[in-house]
Amino acid sequence: MIRARQAIIAQRYGQGPSPVEALEQAVTEVTTAVREELFGQRKPGVPEPSPQNVEEVILRRVQSAVRELQLSRSVFLDETALTERVQAEILGLGRIDLYRKDPSVTEITINGTRSAWVFRRQGREEVPPFSAESLRRIVEQLLKESGQDCTTLHPIVDARLRQARMRINVVHHGVSPFGWGITLRIFPERLFSLNDLVANGTIPPLLAKWLDAMVQTRASILVAGGTGSGKTTTLYSLLQRIPKEDRILDIEAPCELWLPTEFTNYLVVETRPEAPEGGRAVSVRELVINALRQKPDRLIVGESRGGEVLDMLKAFATGHEGSMTTVHANDARHAVEVRLKGMVKEALPELADRDAVRLIAEGIDVVLFQRLMQVNGPGGTSSLPRVTEVKLIAGVEMSTGAIQMSDVFVWRGDRLRSLSVEYPPRLKEHFSRLGVQPPNLPMEAV
Repeated sequence: MIRARQAIIAQRYGQGPSPVEALEQAVTEVTTAVREELFGQRKPGVPEPSPQNVEEVILRRVQSAVRELQLSRSVFLDETALTERVQAEILGLGRIDLYRKDPSVTEITINGTRSAWVFRRQGREEVPPFSAESLRRIVEQLLKESGQDCTTLHPIVDARLRQARMRINVVHHGVSPFGWGITLRIFPERLFSLNDLVANGTIPPLLAKWLDAMVQTRASILVAGGTGSGKTTTLYSLLQRIPKEDRILDIEAPCELWLPTEFTNYLVVETRPEAPEGGRAVSVRELVINALRQKPDRLIVGESRGGEVLDMLKAFATGHEGSMTTVHANDARHAVEVRLKGMVKEALPELADRDAVRLIAEGIDVVLFQRLMQVNGPGGTSSLPRVTEVKLIAGVEMSTGAIQMSDVFVWRGDRLRSLSVEYPPRLKEHFSRLGVQPPNLPMEAV
C-alpha cells in the first residue's frame, strides 16, 4: 500500500493526486493483493475460488488497507466505495460497471490505453484511461459474456451481452496501435414512448399525434439520422403504437431493444457471425428473406446497412404495410436517393436507376429525419436529439426519375413547423380501408 499511503499523505498537505486519483491508486493496490492471494499460487487442476470466498478475501483486504492507511471514512476514503470498486475489478468490468449503473449513461468508448469517454444524454466527458491490464481483463469478461472470440484472425466483435442491457463492439489490439478499442452502447431500462419523446423535446406534441396516425394507418416509415441521433429510440417508440394483435418480426444485427411482454405476437431474430467451431454466419439479408415465410404483419429491420434493402423494400411493398427501418443519412432526401438507392444497387448492380427509385417509392411512405442539436438549459449547453424533417413520398417523377417528396414538418427558426400538403393516393386508400381519420394538414402551430 505504499503508493496509496503516499497519495493520502500528500492530500493532507494539499499536494499530490486528487481524492479520485487516490481512490484509483488504492483500488489498484488492493486489487493486485487480492488477485495474488486468490490466483497467484493456485496450482493446475485446482478449481477457482467460489464467489463467497472471493468476497471474503476482498473485504478482509480492504479492511486491512483502511487500517494500514489510518483512513477515516468521512475524510479520505469511503471503505464501502473501495470495497465496491475492488469487487467490480475482480468479479465484473471494473469502472465500466459503475458507469453502466448510471441511468444517464448511454455509451462508453475506450481508445486503448490512450483515453476513455462516457457519453450521457446531456453531453460527453473524458474519464481516466484504462491500463493495458485492465483492458485485457475487461475484454476477457466481455467476450465471455457475449460468447464470442476476438483474435488476430477475427479482430472485430459486434455483439449483445447475454445477461446485460449492453451492446459491445471490440477491436483487437492487433489492428490498433493504441490497444483494445471498445465501444459499449448501454440500453435504457425501459423503452421510450412517444410521450417520452415529447417530454424530452425530440418531437413536439402534434407530431406525436401525426406519427401515431401514420402507424395506425399502416404507413411504412423510415427513420433516418446520424450516429447517436436517437434513431433506434424513435423507432421503438413508434413500434409501441402498433396494435398488439399484429404479428411483428424484428430483425437486428445484433439485437438492441425489444418490445414489452404485452406484445405477445412478436419475434426477434438477430444475425450471427461465423463461429470458430464451424457454424456458418447468418446475415441480415438471409433473415429478411426468411422472414417472409414467418407470416409477419409488420417487418422491422433495426438498421438498413446493405443488400438486404432490396428484399426489404420488396416486402414493404407487397403485403407488409406498416413496416419500419432506420438508416444513417445526412438528411431525409439523402436517406432515400443516396443511401437506400445505393444499397439496392449493391444487391442488384444491373438494376436500372429508375427501377431502384421506383422500388423505394413503392416501399416507403414516411421519412423522418433527426439530428443532435445544441440546446441551452439550466445546466449549460447539451446535445439532444431533435426531429428536423418529416416528408411524405408520393411517387416517382416520370420526366426526371426522381422521387417525389413533400414536406410535412420542417425545422424553421427555433422549432418544427407543420406545412400544408395533400396526402398521396396510397395513404388515402389506407385511411379509407382502415377507417383512420387523417390529421388535417397543416396542423396547428407546433
